[in-house]
Amino acid sequence: MDQIEHTNDVEEREFHLYDYVEVLLRKKWIVISCFVVIVLAVGIGTYLATPVYEATTSILIQEAKGGGQALFTELAGLSQTSEIPSQIEIIKSRTIAEEVVRDLKYDQKVFDVSKGLGLRVEDLRVPESLMDEEIDVEFADNKGNFSVTRDGESLGRGVAGTPFKSDSGLFFVIKEVTPQKGGSFKIKKSRFYKAVEELQNKVTVSPVRNTDIVYIKVQDSDPRMASDIANSIVKRYIQQDISRRSKEATYMIKFIKRQIEPTQKKLENALETLAAHKRNSRVVYLKEGTKKLIENIGALEKEKTNLDIMEQQVRYLYDEVQRSITDTSTLNLSVLGDPVVQSMIGNLAMLENNRKSLLAEYTARHPQVVALSAEINEIKRRVNSSILNTLDSLRSKKESFTREIERLRAELKVLPEEEKRLAGLVLNKEVLTNINAFLFQKLNEATITQASTISSIQVVDPAIVPERPIKPQKKKSILLAVMVGLMSGVGFAFFFDYLDNSIKTPRDVEERLGLPVFGHIPLVQTEEPKKNLSGTNSNTGLITLDSTKSIVAESFRSLRTNLQFAVLEKRGRVFHFTSTMQGEGKTTITANLGVTLALMGSRTLIIDLDLRKPRIHHIFGISREPGITHLLAGKSD
Repeated sequence: MDQIEHTNDVEEREFHLYDYVEVLLRKKWIVISCFVVIVLAVGIGTYLATPVYEATTSILIQEAKGGGQALFTELAGLSQTSEIPSQIEIIKSRTIAEEVVRDLKYDQKVFDVSKGLGLRVEDLRVPESLMDEEIDVEFADNKGNFSVTRDGESLGRGVAGTPFKSDSGLFFVIKEVTPQKGGSFKIKKSRFYKAVEELQNKVTVSPVRNTDIVYIKVQDSDPRMASDIANSIVKRYIQQDISRRSKEATYMIKFIKRQIEPTQKKLENALETLAAHKRNSRVVYLKEGTKKLIENIGALEKEKTNLDIMEQQVRYLYDEVQRSITDTSTLNLSVLGDPVVQSMIGNLAMLENNRKSLLAEYTARHPQVVALSAEINEIKRRVNSSILNTLDSLRSKKESFTREIERLRAELKVLPEEEKRLAGLVLNKEVLTNINAFLFQKLNEATITQASTISSIQVVDPAIVPERPIKPQKKKSILLAVMVGLMSGVGFAFFFDYLDNSIKTPRDVEERLGLPVFGHIPLVQTEEPKKNLSGTNSNTGLITLDSTKSIVAESFRSLRTNLQFAVLEKRGRVFHFTSTMQGEGKTTITANLGVTLALMGSRTLIIDLDLRKPRIHHIFGISREPGITHLLAGKSD
């Protein structure tokens, strides 16, 4: 049998837009399925999600003037740093959150209230066994009789307006209710510190860049609760600020008074001594050089005094750290001059508060408490080391100033006796006068601050009840789902097409097998049985005879022409048709191609070699026997 020659030279394929479109059309159900599933999932999730509302309030935090920290900072010659970061931490602190939870009874929730019921639950007391449990209350009639259950278990019965108390210790009073038979609601009381933590997670505090304005934002499923929390935080923060400033001022007044009394006595003695010296001495004026020397000594004495004050403050900080510091608002952390250590002390106070909260629920041996205590001890060790290093540095500076002061005082000793005595008295008087005036100024400022009930915090915009939720954003979510659905569908389509190594197009045959394609035959639809050439009924597939002008018939004629050109110079042309499985059209193509060749006048022989399910005799309406097996077996001529 002669074989049709073909070339293995397959041109490198260039992908065009229609190639991608073809893949999408082939895998359209994957694209549609992904799109529908993602859009439906997001849509259902979006519309079933609990709406979240956000209330915002803004406050102006004015820098403290004349407070305790400001006084120590000024006395010590330090530059004041912005209070905003520290104040933000105070706003977010557990102390503020605890006060808000108590004010709003945030650990008590009444929810799933039947429409039109309208009620208020007061004096709610829940035993430990029912903490964080949902308690159902249902009215039995319109007179206010109700039953209380927990997971179907009855806890008792009561009447609206009168105290309800169960055997387990549950207690509450229902007021301002319009009873309805079948009306119900639920009660839940959370553990206090769990409610505090939940509230803290809903609060966001952020400063406005290059201003002293701070935004406080609260998110909650209840719009009124969101605004109440925001306003309550500001209220408590202002109250704490007033209390803090008053405590600072009280502490500073005591400190200043302790400094003023000995300073005044020393100043009075210095003035009396100087006056007596001028009355009895012939030298009452100093030379310019001596005055300059006194000014230098006075400046050094002032610097040394500043270092003494700084050392006192650092020692005070050290003592506070040893006593488990929980509040840094009354401490002058800037005296350390190291932002890292200041941050560590702030973290230490926060961790101490966390440990305090844990100890309210667990013992000191609980793993969480033990781990937190270990972290606190490590931070304490590092803070103590830094503070002690600071104290060593201050002592070194003081010793340096002392040596310089002694050197300058030694220069005064070479003056004549009368002038030297006058210089010492003038120096002592000038230093004490300056310190005394400064202390009185700060005493007046601290006294005013102590008596003041006006906070340095100013509310710019109070929080209002939000009308629209900030999430879920339905339109945005659906639009995003549409985009993701399409992209995912397209991605999966190309992915599965990449994994699919089956032959789908004629081009796949040429590229993968290196075989030429001679024609494309459209799908042949089965028709009703017709009369065949012999006059009997047959399930004919002879499109080339029954529908000579059809596209299918023209495809067979095109196939015939292509095959004739392919074997133009061959003799004894034999075409063998086969397929990978039954039903793919071997018999139909063989019969119609044979008819097409015969209609051209070519002598054509069709041999049906499908020994399992032969069909050629059905198409042409002839007898099945004798067949090819009879011929091969020698049973037929």
